[in-house]
Amino acid sequence: MTNMARAEALTRLEESIDQCRSLKGGSTDTQDFKVWHRNTSVALRYIFGEQSDHLEEFQNISYTPWVYVSGMTDADFRPPYEAGLNRAEAMLLSMHEEIEEFWKEDRKTESRDLAPETQRTGSGDRVFLVHGRDDGAKDSVARYLAELGLGVVVLHEQPNRGRTIIEKFEDYSDVGSAIVLCTGDDVGSLRGAEEDMESRARQNVIFEWGYFVGKLGRERVFALVAEGITRPSDYDGVIYVPFDASGAWRLLLGQEMRAAGLPIDLNQLGRR
Repeated sequence: MTNMARAEALTRLEESIDQCRSLKGGSTDTQDFKVWHRNTSVALRYIFGEQSDHLEEFQNISYTPWVYVSGMTDADFRPPYEAGLNRAEAMLLSMHEEIEEFWKEDRKTESRDLAPETQRTGSGDRVFLVHGRDDGAKDSVARYLAELGLGVVVLHEQPNRGRTIIEKFEDYSDVGSAIVLCTGDDVGSLRGAEEDMESRARQNVIFEWGYFVGKLGRERVFALVAEGITRPSDYDGVIYVPFDASGAWRLLLGQEMRAAGLPIDLNQLGRR
């Protein structure tokens, strides 16, 4: 049932409950909320299992209005946000009581020292998000993937645990697919043509892009490319999804991912 000892599971839930209470008065757009929601989802997956009702019920909690209309203000978003947090708090408290009452003291596994993501092998519903320095674009894509019910791995949000960057990258790259977000963070040109500087993705983005193409195959790696970005010449001929300001990329990317066999339902957009 669980990959975690009883005492550790109780501690994780207590931390999540305390963080939930501290979020009241904020909004879903804050980094604190996003980190809390993602970390709690990971903890529940680690405690109760990938297919548990506990995880599904938590992830189905809504923090936003069911219907959006023109002219809505921040005050309109506050009640559903607070109601969602109250429901999450009550749910986490119930899980805490369940563990206290029904779990035995010696629940643990041999692999409990591993990070939650590294204990699962090639999970088809987990996506590694490769990104540069555009945090706004990164957050938009991560939120979109979460709306589709996919687990999102963002490398810098994972614990280091004394590892080098490449070791950490390898440990967390055991995923079913990857999204490569190319934004114009760098500029460059051919030697001798410095007057023709071009917008480019960062070198780490290109490296990780090639890594996942080799690991997962081209059909499982999806490139989101901002306007005006120079694309790698070795990767010409593949399908790119334009990362446009209008948001049309959301439907196009979803269609490409579904065509590749990812377990997504585009009807879930806006419901989480």
